[in-house]
Amino acid sequence: MKLTRPVIALAGLLTVALAASVISTASAVDPVSAHLQRPLAGVDSGTFPGSEVPLGDRDDRGPRKAPLPGAVAAVAGFGGGVSVSWNQYGTPRTLTRPGGWLATGLAGSPVDVARSFLTSRSALLGLTAAEVSGLELVYDVPLQGNPARVVLLRQRAGDLPFAEDGLISIGVRGGSVASLTSSAVGSLRLNTTTPVLGAVPAVLAAAKDAGITTLGPGDLTLGALDAAGFQLVNAAGLAQPQRARLRALPTTASGLRLAWEVDVLDVAGGRALAAISFVDAVTGKVLLRRDAVDTAAAGTRSSAGMRSVALPTGQALPTVPSGGTLSGTYSATTCSARLPLTVPPGTQSITVAIGAVNTANDITFTVRRNGTSILDQDLLTSPEAGQATVQPPALATDAFTVEVCPFQNTGTAPFDFVGNYVTSDAAAGPGALPPLPNLPGNELQGPPTWRAFGSNPMLARAGTASPDNREKVCGAVRGATVAKDLSACDVFTFFDASPLPYDVDATTGLPTFATLGNNAQTSNAQASTSLTPGPPAVPFGSPTRDYAPPFTDVWNTSRCDPVQTLGGADVDASIVNLFVGHNLTHDFTYRLGLTEPTGALQVNNFGKGGAEGDPEVGNAQNAAATNPTFTATNPVTTPTSGLGLTGRNNANQITLQDGVAGITNQYLFEPVVGFAAPCVDGGLDATIFVHEYVHAVTNRLVAGPDAGLSGEQAGAMGESWSDLVSVEYLQAFDLAGERGEDPFSVGAYSTGDPEVGIRDYNLRPDKNPLNYSSYGFDTTGPEVHADGEIWNATQMTIREALVEAYRSRFDPEDSALQEACALGRNAAGAPASTFDGCPGNRRWVTYLFDAMLLQANASPTMVDMKDAMLAADMLRTNGVDQRTIADAYASRGLGAGSEAVDAADTDPTPSFASPTAARNAQVTFALVDDVTGKPVAGSVYVGNFQARATPVATTLGGDNPDATVPLIAGAYDLLVQAPGYGLQRFPATFAAGTSPTQTLRLLPNVASASQGATVSGDGIALVNVIDDDEATLGGFDGAGAGTPVAGRSLTVDLAGGLTRISSVAVSALHRPADPEVEGDFAGGRLLGVRAFDLEASSDGGRTFTTVYRSPEGFFPADKPRAVAPDLNLRTVTLPAPVVADTLRMVVRTNTCTGAPDFAGVEKAAAAEVLAPTDCRQTPNAQQVTITELQAFGAVTVAAPAVVPVAAGRVSLPATGAEIALAVFGVLLIGIAIVVARRMRS
Repeated sequence: MKLTRPVIALAGLLTVALAASVISTASAVDPVSAHLQRPLAGVDSGTFPGSEVPLGDRDDRGPRKAPLPGAVAAVAGFGGGVSVSWNQYGTPRTLTRPGGWLATGLAGSPVDVARSFLTSRSALLGLTAAEVSGLELVYDVPLQGNPARVVLLRQRAGDLPFAEDGLISIGVRGGSVASLTSSAVGSLRLNTTTPVLGAVPAVLAAAKDAGITTLGPGDLTLGALDAAGFQLVNAAGLAQPQRARLRALPTTASGLRLAWEVDVLDVAGGRALAAISFVDAVTGKVLLRRDAVDTAAAGTRSSAGMRSVALPTGQALPTVPSGGTLSGTYSATTCSARLPLTVPPGTQSITVAIGAVNTANDITFTVRRNGTSILDQDLLTSPEAGQATVQPPALATDAFTVEVCPFQNTGTAPFDFVGNYVTSDAAAGPGALPPLPNLPGNELQGPPTWRAFGSNPMLARAGTASPDNREKVCGAVRGATVAKDLSACDVFTFFDASPLPYDVDATTGLPTFATLGNNAQTSNAQASTSLTPGPPAVPFGSPTRDYAPPFTDVWNTSRCDPVQTLGGADVDASIVNLFVGHNLTHDFTYRLGLTEPTGALQVNNFGKGGAEGDPEVGNAQNAAATNPTFTATNPVTTPTSGLGLTGRNNANQITLQDGVAGITNQYLFEPVVGFAAPCVDGGLDATIFVHEYVHAVTNRLVAGPDAGLSGEQAGAMGESWSDLVSVEYLQAFDLAGERGEDPFSVGAYSTGDPEVGIRDYNLRPDKNPLNYSSYGFDTTGPEVHADGEIWNATQMTIREALVEAYRSRFDPEDSALQEACALGRNAAGAPASTFDGCPGNRRWVTYLFDAMLLQANASPTMVDMKDAMLAADMLRTNGVDQRTIADAYASRGLGAGSEAVDAADTDPTPSFASPTAARNAQVTFALVDDVTGKPVAGSVYVGNFQARATPVATTLGGDNPDATVPLIAGAYDLLVQAPGYGLQRFPATFAAGTSPTQTLRLLPNVASASQGATVSGDGIALVNVIDDDEATLGGFDGAGAGTPVAGRSLTVDLAGGLTRISSVAVSALHRPADPEVEGDFAGGRLLGVRAFDLEASSDGGRTFTTVYRSPEGFFPADKPRAVAPDLNLRTVTLPAPVVADTLRMVVRTNTCTGAPDFAGVEKAAAAEVLAPTDCRQTPNAQQVTITELQAFGAVTVAAPAVVPVAAGRVSLPATGAEIALAVFGVLLIGIAIVVARRMRS
């Protein structure tokens, strides 16, 4: 008896392989998902508000080991000029010789060269020569379009592969080796081959460790064993099956342990939990947990019944009809007539695909031979597809029919169906793919077409519909002879990266007539719920294969009306858009290196290697209609009543091992307190869904297809790679910036910010001042989305440098050339270059992907990936671009002396030195008091941030950085911090080959505690406001008493008596909230002071006169959210110098009460009830933070009258080229500010 019927995977054998776990919403009946208690992020977090607080990684395998003596000696044997970092096992994490080779003159195949290199240097890995020869070959793949190869090897313990670590990658070209990267663990013996724990207790242990505490042994039942050796385990209350398989897990504390590799999955409603955990098979201890959710995943391994398909690259669909067509009617209670099939004598198999015109209807069909059933097809889906075996082969006298029936007498009109069938004289089963159909008749005629936005709709204006300017995407080669008119096609798909049209089932060669194919399966997830069993996922279907549902922009024009969230909100257009986007992104990244052996997300790998059964599962408008309110991380600053719904303002990607389908959840966007998003659909924003898809790409490419990125720096690069590739994808196809957004913004459509979108900074290198010394700059402290922007700045600097290096030969503005380079095909479909002959940006993105393939360690640092990119250039060009790349890295703090202990290092050592010494200046910094001329002890930073950043030089002595430092020639924005002198900015330019002394004259900060100033007021930690440090803050908390922020004040008794003050500086930059301090509101993005009055007294504080009244937007935090560049230090030049002994700062507004974007927006009444938008109605309106108040001047003996209030002059926000002018304009008063907009996903 058939019960709840989840819709669908792909037709035919694919459905059998995937239906149990890819689309299924439940594995057992239980009222509520077991992990609902996990808290969700508020607006102060490093991600979208409403997303779950990350589970995070945890590693209990033991301490880091010192480098192995034999490995150290082996590295020394390479001589000078090598760059090496060490992994936790004491073997090289990355070993390269920038600008050169590690070895030359080796013979044999790439694998032979790699093994020969390692065998003669086996001590590098702590192995014997025999152990090297026994390493398992994972893959030997080319750098795309180049003879260079990447050879990935893995350690094994008998029949068990090492898990997570034990990988070694060698970059080979001919007989030369450019790089070695590894997580090699040395010689270890497995503790046992017999587990004490079985799969069920291992799953229980992993689930408990991941926060699922409600499961007991009785809630788990064993399922099947899949092709990859995973034992499936069904868990009551969890939305997907769990997985467990035995592996050998290396540790530094207890050797090599037999362990269960367990996938814990619960992806339902607006929630997403996915973790890969390793449970000791003897003790039951969770030794390692890796969070597999990347915020802005289910599946099974390949079925033995899946067949390989080999089509010539670029082959178009055949134009000769094969088989026959079907059409007819049924009713809600009766079957169709038995329709005759034309079956030639000798036929051994018949493949049939039938789709209901009303795709919501569920149908079954039966194929009969002489009245006897030979196929009863019911794969929980419409369309249905299946293959009938005809044995003995068909005779001329046989009569074959097909009958279509409704499932369980259900369905609604219309009851028409269409279909096709293909006969074959080959037996059914692997290798028996029938010819691709291209059948006569309008119902089934190929090729498929889709309507999708190239980048996104026009940026939304509240209540005004964006036009439907979608492009027509055609699944055909340009110029192909087909029955459909292709003249209106804007985009043609080629068949190199995807051998079949996007809507074809690779197991049968037949169309699915739905948003289901080999690379992606995309469905309506509006009703996704944390209750189980949940409703079915529903793809969009078209019996004519013309996928063009209407787009009316009703979510925007209805102003987020929740009545639109069940079947409305243009969800069908969103499904098709996401399906097309995932397929095009698959093809774009396939051409750059994510192929079948390296982990491509595909149902069928066509015999090219790698694990199958893992298409990208796309959930459009996830939980839009079932989004519950959530409990925020900090109920004081983000109360439940003010922040709304889990099915909003989010996007995520879940990536597990190769062969396990990835899941991406796309959400509707809606304004809530503190996050002023427009009413839009994130699934229509290419920079959002491409960003998420690329998480799957990078997690598969780095460290092989099974181990995902781990560690803060690796995670930050993962976020950045997703940003970078999403922007490059749009740039390559001339789609960026075509809908009112800046072409280098990420998430502009989803956030309503056309310049910056979801980040701190636009991706243009001249608009992003961050560098490796800025690590932890954001108000969150070290956090992957924020610190990924350091990698953004670095990579976009390299991109720009390569573009300029090749501009004279390859015009980056030539859109036809850019597209040909991205496709590897010119406009006529002929092969074209993807590297040589292309603009510099194509070189850059190619190196970017090459570096990921070359990295065998799942926890690389930014320094490691720099070395890997330089090795990629050696492999491709013999080092043609070495200097360009290396100098670009140096300009962003990743120069010759940069270092990081490991990926968890959030205080890395920056270096701005080029490896070419002649290109550096040897700079000595001298800090002096501008009044007395005496030396000052302080720190010099490069960039705009001091809090949590690392100085490049100091005059502090001791173990601190020296005052003399090599800097690559160029212009710098310097920030000096010194006790008693606050923070002051200076521009500087240094020439190559010079050794200057750079003297920076600092005005005293007379409002500094280090100068003797004191502060009073009824606030909290107000002494932090006068400590010369943006890493601390003070404030006022009136939430308990309902005291508004307006009028809250602090008074500073200045140092040294009467003082002549020419300028003041104020900061509202937050610090991370302290989880150990109850009620700590320091991290609240909405709480920073926005507008204030400054009053002065020259009589000891008895009388005050207002000397400066700030603009209302002094700190210009606005939509979608207040961000660090809006809040850090800004300087005011007073209208005239003021002589005072006391200053008083009086708050007028904070971000919550003063920023119009957070004061409530016009939204549908029902939506406002569910998720209010007016911050002023929350406790945020009674709390305010102030980070720094600094006053610059000198002690005086006279007491002239205080100048009355005046507008004054504020240093203007500046970025890039503007910085020098802005800083120069305020140099005499000691400080300026560089402010830009930012946000992150």
